[in-house]
Amino acid sequence: MTIEDKLMMKGWKCMKQKQMSSFLQVEMDRLCPRLDMEMGLTIFCGGGGLFVLEKYDQFYNSTKQSAVTGVNLYEPVALYHSGDGYRAFLWLESYIQLISTKKFIPRFIDIVCERNYQKELRKAFGPFYNISEDDLLLQELGKAQKEKDNAAYILESLQELKELMSMDGRLFREITRKEIEWRV
Repeated sequence: MTIEDKLMMKGWKCMKQKQMSSFLQVEMDRLCPRLDMEMGLTIFCGGGGLFVLEKYDQFYNSTKQSAVTGVNLYEPVALYHSGDGYRAFLWLESYIQLISTKKFIPRFIDIVCERNYQKELRKAFGPFYNISEDDLLLQELGKAQKEKDNAAYILESLQELKELMSMDGRLFREITRKEIEWRV
């Protein structure tokens, strides 16, 4: 069974069947040249910038994660750089579209957080509602427009990424700061 068949069983529409938001298309076009099928995706929830990236890099190399994931490269995605979460939502939806159309299927997705990424994302993006106000974007993505905070939309996108990865037998992990410090 192909990934397209699995997606259709889940009720997801492939990009070919959707009109894409121009913002989302721009984001996908920006991402594609950088991505390689032999790399992972690492999503950073909280701040810390280069320090966190360096610690994760040490963790990844010192614990020989490439033996688990099968790759040495990963694309970092810093959700905290998106301000209110609108851009983070666009980034995640772009990855969903790229995976759904097989333009990019990461070998793994790691979510790096302090303790619990769901709680951290709710704290960071919960006070904002501008995604639910963008009815054009939500309509183009085939998502129901409901009044909910940006964190809810971001968490739904992460859940969709998790399901896409599991359908293809790929890793989707939460990596906490404690795990990183313990293993480095």
